[in-house]
Amino acid sequence: MSKTTPATRIPSRRFPLSLALVLSVAVSACSVPKPRAVPMQPGKSVQEARDDLSSCARRAPEAGRKAVVVNYAASPIWGGLVLGPLVIAAREKEVRKNGERRAVDKCLEQRGYQRRELTPEEEEFLNRGDTHQREFFLQHLMEGGTLESFKADYVVQ
Repeated sequence: MSKTTPATRIPSRRFPLSLALVLSVAVSACSVPKPRAVPMQPGKSVQEARDDLSSCARRAPEAGRKAVVVNYAASPIWGGLVLGPLVIAAREKEVRKNGERRAVDKCLEQRGYQRRELTPEEEEFLNRGDTHQREFFLQHLMEGGTLESFKADYVVQ
């Protein structure tokens, strides 16, 4: 009489990789764009901030390339030889932009600025204002002001 044992099921190794791919694509597809920001440093004018920003922007392309290279190099560690680079390839533009933004933010931070992200209302106000009003509003934001305090100080509708 032979005794039969139930077959043990070995979990597939493909499932975790498939799940990782689906999740990474879903996360990258649903990512929210970063809000616009202004460099904030009381005592600086808008023109000085523009000059510093354009000076720091020269570092951005190289930093973006480095971010992509580092992500491609590290991707096999967390995603495997095939899946990791595929995920980075799908997100390469976003990875490059983040690297560029981080480099500019770091450069501005070294010059004494802080990143101040704009609220949706402040963005809308900037977009619909004329050039003169934008200059005043940007100067106000750089000095640490808000949209509400700008409207109160300058009696803007």
